Amino acid sequence: MRLVTRPLYYALPPKRRRSNRGRPPKKGKRLPTPKQLAVRRREGWRTIPVRIDGRVVTRRVLSIGGLRYHVIKDRPIKRVIVRDPSGRQRNAFLLCTDPTASEVEIVERFAARYSLG
Repeated sequence: MRLVTRPLYYALPPKRRRSNRGRPPKKGKRLPTPKQLAVRRREGWRTIPVRIDGRVVTRRVLSIGGLRYHVIKDRPIKRVIVRDPSGRQRNAFLLCTDPTASEVEIVERFAARYSLG
């Protein structure tokens, strides 16, 4: 029997005031999974042109920063949800450990290695 658990995502830890005592927090509040975000979230989606397989196509992306504390501790990640506006392809859920990378870079890097469809 194999134990399957959902990945846990957390917000970045809140800034601690200088007057507070004790250990500073290592992670923030728990965030929803990417699938839950894709269903629930209505605002924040951006439409971007992306080069996939030599063609420029339009995709809708939603980018959220945070932590995967149990995997890489306090290193911030960027979660990107990629959606086909026509609805022909399934949503893609991408993680990037470089939070400064743009959504276009993340999607194009992924599409250069793997199939997005």
